[in-house]
Amino acid sequence: MAILKPDEIKQQKNKKQVSWQDLNDGPAPGGKWIACNYGAGNNDVILSRKIDDKTSQCTVTYTGTQPGERDIAIVCSW
Repeated sequence: MAILKPDEIKQQKNKKQVSWQDLNDGPAPGGKWIACNYGAGNNDVILSRKIDDKTSQCTVTYTGTQPGERDIAIVCSW
């Protein structure tokens, strides 16, 4: 199990984009997963989902300025 540091972070006025690249190092023993942490302590609620072992990159885009009032889009590809 590992938590990867983003490879790239782009910040604009009301938009933040975070990317992880070169994830295609083969299948992980428990599979590859993506997780989103929410809450004041950043771990109050964790939503996670298994992603395809062939996934090579993921990008998360946050739009909006206030926590709790943001739209989040997650795109993963291989």
